[in-house]
Amino acid sequence: MTLGTNVVVGHETWARMVMLLGRHGFRGVPRIIAMTVRNVLDVEYLDLESLLESVKLQDSVQNKLPRYLLSSLNDEASVIRSQAVDLLMRLFNPCAFNYCQPQHLECSELLARTHDMQLISRLADIAIKDDDSVLKKDALALLKSAFHQTRFEDLVKSSLSELLEATFKNPDLIQFRSNAIAVLHDLTDPKINGTGWLKHRLIGV
Repeated sequence: MTLGTNVVVGHETWARMVMLLGRHGFRGVPRIIAMTVRNVLDVEYLDLESLLESVKLQDSVQNKLPRYLLSSLNDEASVIRSQAVDLLMRLFNPCAFNYCQPQHLECSELLARTHDMQLISRLADIAIKDDDSVLKKDALALLKSAFHQTRFEDLVKSSLSELLEATFKNPDLIQFRSNAIAVLHDLTDPKINGTGWLKHRLIGV
């Protein structure tokens, strides 16, 4: 996969990505680290596209990173799920962490599109059902950020709609109904979102 522009992210994002790849046994991690130490002097901005191309791992990372993220989002440990959400937010919305440039806003292109549906669906599930209240809020913030990208807009709408409907139709999910209502309120309340960016746009709501 060829990226349209160089992807510039912060050093912390690079570190989190390397940790995730290493946790899942990605064999190219030593090469990525060695090339970074040898050639990257600016610790605030890292051109990940050029870095991965230089070690001939761009396609491999792009294809495997979504699968590793999905695995982490499904991990039993809350800390692992939180780390995955944090990395996704840094890729989806780098400006929130003060290391974006106008021409480098699509860091999500570091992720191949093969697992888009599963990733967004799992994030919606976390936002409504997770036991970790902080993680639920972070997942919701990530969904909002993803919605502003054309690539994910329809997936966010359909995933949230299906979950919201399920909490009213499936007796086993009644316990999550109040959470689902709270998520819907958070997404549509103009006091929170200004224009209410998702109001009346959730499919089936």
